[in-house]
Amino acid sequence: DGSFNWRRNERDSDARGDTYDRSLEWPNLTLRVQGVHDWRLFQWMGRPFESSDMSVNWKVTETGRGTAADLREYPTRRYSWQPRWNARFRNGIDSSMNVVRSGESQESPGQGTLQRRTTNVTVRLDKQFDARGRLAFLRFGQSGVGTTIDMTLSVTWGRDSSFRVRDGIQDQPRQSTRLSIDPQFTYQFTRNLRGSVRLQYARTS
Repeated sequence: DGSFNWRRNERDSDARGDTYDRSLEWPNLTLRVQGVHDWRLFQWMGRPFESSDMSVNWKVTETGRGTAADLREYPTRRYSWQPRWNARFRNGIDSSMNVVRSGESQESPGQGTLQRRTTNVTVRLDKQFDARGRLAFLRFGQSGVGTTIDMTLSVTWGRDSSFRVRDGIQDQPRQSTRLSIDPQFTYQFTRNLRGSVRLQYARTS
């Protein structure tokens, strides 16, 4: 899939004169691949997946504004690259991995160009457990209540960085790294009562 989007607005003001703003979104492309579980690599690994698909999106956007009296323009450019992989294991675990790589370049008069970079990687696992097994002593799975416990585990790692370039000289970059782990267990006790246990861990350095 792909799309192209271009826009330009012009305004006439007695105080500021003729001004305009514009935006260009291109490329904006998405590639989707079905039947990944049938690849020879996974056949050689013993077919661990019941189903699997992938997608990749690439998008670049440029925006700018200016006036008729001043032909100089200081545009802002943004890009994002986002691959995603979904897979269902044969043991019933649903998994997904989402990677987002994005950046921004912003020019400003007298201050050079500010560059920002962001990377996020998220892995998520979902699984339903039969509550009538080892947890039967807690009356889980008894008549009138639910029979499964839903488990969700999400792990996210991210890194941000920014630096400024003036006259071809790059400043010292500023960086930060994030990590979060978020497991959650949910059980439907009765038709009107649903409970969950959630543990969250986050660290930034």
